[in-house]
Amino acid sequence: MVNNFQQDKPKSDLLTREEVSKLLNVSLVTLHNWEKKRYLMPKKIGKRVLYLREDVYAKINQYS
Repeated sequence: MVNNFQQDKPKSDLLTREEVSKLLNVSLVTLHNWEKKRYLMPKKIGKRVLYLREDVYAKINQYS
């Protein structure tokens, strides 16, 4: 029996730029512009740009 670790693993509270881009159906350039306009601010950890899952879903719920 093969154990699927992806199903057992809890979802991370941080999302990459690529994940947010796909989730919101916008380009990486749009995410960058939103950061400049302070619309959706990422957290920077070293060189990585990550978004809090709750921030992304808050923006989705704000306009739906």
